[in-house]
Amino acid sequence: MRATARLSALVALVAAAACGSGGSDGPADAVAATGGPSPVELGAPTDGGLVDAGAPVIAEDGGAVGDDLGAPAPTTGTICVASNHPWGAFAVSGAEAFAGAGSACSGGHAPGGYALSAGAATVTPPSGTLVAGATLTFDVAYPPLRFFGYWRDNDLQSLVCQIQDHVNFSMTDDSQGAVDRAASYGVANFGLTAPSTGGPAPLGASVVRDDADAAAWGWCSQHPCPNGISDGWTAVRGEIEATAAQIHAQHPNAHLLINLADGNGDHVLDFQGIPNFAIPNGIDWIGLECYFSAAACKANLEVLRPKLPAGARVFVLTPGETDYGTEASLVTIAQDVYEWTKQEPLILGVIGFVWTKTQLCSGCATLGVKEMPTLLAKYRALGDLVSGRASVAPRPDAQCPPP
Repeated sequence: MRATARLSALVALVAAAACGSGGSDGPADAVAATGGPSPVELGAPTDGGLVDAGAPVIAEDGGAVGDDLGAPAPTTGTICVASNHPWGAFAVSGAEAFAGAGSACSGGHAPGGYALSAGAATVTPPSGTLVAGATLTFDVAYPPLRFFGYWRDNDLQSLVCQIQDHVNFSMTDDSQGAVDRAASYGVANFGLTAPSTGGPAPLGASVVRDDADAAAWGWCSQHPCPNGISDGWTAVRGEIEATAAQIHAQHPNAHLLINLADGNGDHVLDFQGIPNFAIPNGIDWIGLECYFSAAACKANLEVLRPKLPAGARVFVLTPGETDYGTEASLVTIAQDVYEWTKQEPLILGVIGFVWTKTQLCSGCATLGVKEMPTLLAKYRALGDLVSGRASVAPRPDAQCPPP
């Protein structure tokens, strides 16, 4: 099912001509207008505090600065609802709030721009005219797949400038400088640190353990495991839970992530070989390293599904380097993963591994997404669909700071 945000506002708009364009990201506790073309954020979905990087906005023209949507107004006005995502769907109730047809919305709301229509079950052009003081309630439905980015793009190296056209989060080292750098391109921090000024707000996540299940074998290679791999997982799980508790002590609302790996490349994630495997306490985001096929990834998720705690969400890591196949095969996997993940309610985002070969090696033959033109075009197209940043132009390296 789609995450849904129900938003109610006492709507009273002054006379308007056409809606302004633009948008803002992040949650909003109150609905307030600033007048003119400035958009007003209606809020993020109520899914456990997760900030939505593509929350819908409502814009109005003609109001005085400082007006709010609950203030009395002597006249009616035209409103437009815009979404940063072309797949935004708006279900409308309270048709009595509309009276006749309003003027058309401006083209600045494309793509993903919708106008409220009088008495409509969904939001379609042309716009409707709201009666001053009427109460309007509507639901905003979000698809499950909402985030796209690359593994540690702004951590060991500074690569966010190169990818800012088709991602909506950056995996930084959570330092203020790295977070502010990502925010300067309109890209949210995957981690816990907020930008110094403005937005977008961070996703509020922390990677607690990469290759968590595979670490059980590593433990047993260094310590006695009389009960086999179960002893290794018991030890690793204890370490993860201790780290999770420390993070939650400082950041109670943090989303904590572990990755599950395919250490031997048999298309079966390693957790399936651990008899006592369970998601550690405190972990609510799980990364699946799906480097061989969408079908194998789906099969792994079906085994994992009954083990997930309530409210858990999944990020799929997709192959973007030639150690996992030819460029043609990687393009096929990318498309197949997108077609599956966009319909799977558990999956929140896709993480490409990796953007460029320089993240892996120096002077080696391995190629990353950036070095393969066809795969690069595919990732940009899919990233645009997920992130809603199709209108953002790529920047050549010459226009970006050195990594």
